[in-house]
Amino acid sequence: MSKHTSGPWHASQYLDDDRWGVISSDNQVIVRIPLQGVGLRKEDATLIASAPDLLAAAEAAVYCLSPLVSEESLAGQWKPVDKLYRQLTTAIAQAKGER
Repeated sequence: MSKHTSGPWHASQYLDDDRWGVISSDNQVIVRIPLQGVGLRKEDATLIASAPDLLAAAEAAVYCLSPLVSEESLAGQWKPVDKLYRQLTTAIAQAKGER
């Protein structure tokens, strides 16, 4: 599977209406809605545009949490950390198309 277009991404308004799209920093189109389409709302476009930053933050958090979960979770004392770690690794795998 190929990697995603590198960030940062930005929400971009089409013309003068309420339709939004998402472009990369080098002006590659990430999400474009045809003129006949309804388009994205600004809130959805900005959420999609934040995807590369959210993925990087999740990967950094997993890196920081790894030592805490690799030691058998200190005999179960770190259940909230274990749960967070599993949520993050699942989300990362989904974002990368691995699930």
